[in-house]
Amino acid sequence: MRNCVRRAGSEGNRVPIKRSAVVAVLLLCLIGGAGVISALYAQALQIVPPQLTSEPAAKTDTAATPTAALAPLDIPRGRVLLTVTGAIATGNGSAPQGGRAARFDAAMLNALPRNGFATSTIWTSGVMQFDGVDLQALADRLGVTRGVLRVRALNDYAVDIPVAELGPSSPLLADRRDGQMMTIREKGPLWLVYPYDQGPDYRNEIVYSRSVWQVDRIEVLP
Repeated sequence: MRNCVRRAGSEGNRVPIKRSAVVAVLLLCLIGGAGVISALYAQALQIVPPQLTSEPAAKTDTAATPTAALAPLDIPRGRVLLTVTGAIATGNGSAPQGGRAARFDAAMLNALPRNGFATSTIWTSGVMQFDGVDLQALADRLGVTRGVLRVRALNDYAVDIPVAELGPSSPLLADRRDGQMMTIREKGPLWLVYPYDQGPDYRNEIVYSRSVWQVDRIEVLP
């Protein structure tokens, strides 16, 4: 601050300076010094490297991670009895409209988990033994866990069955009646049947309307 009060005139000549002027000059020096310090401090803040922080863990898209791998289906060697398209997780070909297709011949249907029961129907006479594949087992094999199954017959008659309604009361996609493969004349090659004799829950208009015979296609709607 000594430099802030400068001498004027030739050397040896002193200029009288009032005390008030000295105070004013000192105040200006203080203010100026504070400004310089502030500027230096601000500049220092700009060059201080930011503190290192740990990066958040990357999110995992669980919806895109498959829970289990489904084995691909074999290629049918015999006549195709059933074609399943739509929202399926595995197959053995492509559908005409795009996407996967799962085609089954008699041997492939026979290799799936099977079930059977004896029942009468309103369309036939007497009690008959029906054997085939549970619709739930078929959905499981194709990785179908939700949506709607649109079951369609040769004549294009179709019904929609929610996947959520399957489970233990799943209907049977029967391919045999009394031990024999069903022909088209006998409502084959596949007939979606329920155990109608087990109780009134299986004898109503909804169940009857879903009992599609001559089934050859199923589309899985999301």
